[in-house]
Amino acid sequence: MENPEYLILRDMGYPLFAELFDLLGRDQAITFIKIFGGTSIRVPSLAELSEFSQEIRIYKDYTDGMRQVDIAKKYGVKPSAVYRLCKKYKDLLKHAR
Repeated sequence: MENPEYLILRDMGYPLFAELFDLLGRDQAITFIKIFGGTSIRVPSLAELSEFSQEIRIYKDYTDGMRQVDIAKKYGVKPSAVYRLCKKYKDLLKHAR
């Protein structure tokens, strides 16, 4: 028999919260709801996280002094892509301070 809380959440139009309760457990799901309730959250895909992770590695290699052409070879991308990415992160970090 399913948990009554899950059924109520599903009936109220929140089917993903039943899954959240299953995944996190009741107490952690309640904490999540207290923190993020009423807000919109976009959850990135695994592919997006993988791409972001590679971007961070590229930028770290750049800040560690690796040449952009060598970074491009290491990650199988064009040097111009490395340049754009490093410029993007430099600009973002400059404005974040």
